[in-house]
Amino acid sequence: MRSLRGGLSGGTIDSMRQQLIQVSSDPGLRARVSRPLALVDGPAPESAARRSTQPRRRVTTGISRDARSGIWQARFAMGGFNRQIVLRSNALAGWPYGPAFRYREVVDTGRGPIGAAKAAVVSAGTTAFMIAMFLAPTRRVLNRLLPDPGQGPSEQTMRRGRFLVEVVAETTTGACYRTRIGADCDPGYSGTAVMLGESALCLALDGDVADRAGVLTPMTAMGEALAVRLRRHDFTVSTAPA
Repeated sequence: MRSLRGGLSGGTIDSMRQQLIQVSSDPGLRARVSRPLALVDGPAPESAARRSTQPRRRVTTGISRDARSGIWQARFAMGGFNRQIVLRSNALAGWPYGPAFRYREVVDTGRGPIGAAKAAVVSAGTTAFMIAMFLAPTRRVLNRLLPDPGQGPSEQTMRRGRFLVEVVAETTTGACYRTRIGADCDPGYSGTAVMLGESALCLALDGDVADRAGVLTPMTAMGEALAVRLRRHDFTVSTAPA
């Protein structure tokens, strides 16, 4: 995540809240939610299954430094959810990324000592928030401070919103590609409204979308057809060698 500006969505926060309430009382559900391949139907290739179930060798801080750019990075709060969707896309498409494909999401916090400090603050804040939402006493305190479902940012905040995501893909041959996805709109409201509306129109009107049904992902259901529609609304969706 290169840049992100927008308001807090009460509905999104409540979705996270309800999931944490459920997993806090169900160890089995908690284990499933934490599995990267939890949304993959049927048997996965051996290397993918092994990568998903192997125990963590060490506790990580959630902070890293990109070797190519020198940019410090912190763990992105939604990364765990998004990773499961991306891995489901890989499975539904027949594993075109390969069974050893790995995916993670991070927040760009800049270079140098300041970037490292920001990464530490973001990582610590994200961890503290998740723990506070997981525990009932602290969750009750947060419930008084956070927006309720149906509440969100002002029109002025939404007008100032923007986001830019860069997906850096490294292949087994050493080639590297960078995909940029972004727009000058609030990612959680006006941006999401455009994406949802164009997704519905794409499924209803475009003839080159997937000819299968089921619980698909945006990539496997619409792919490039949706990207074309989003570009018409001044969304950036582009890929080039890194």
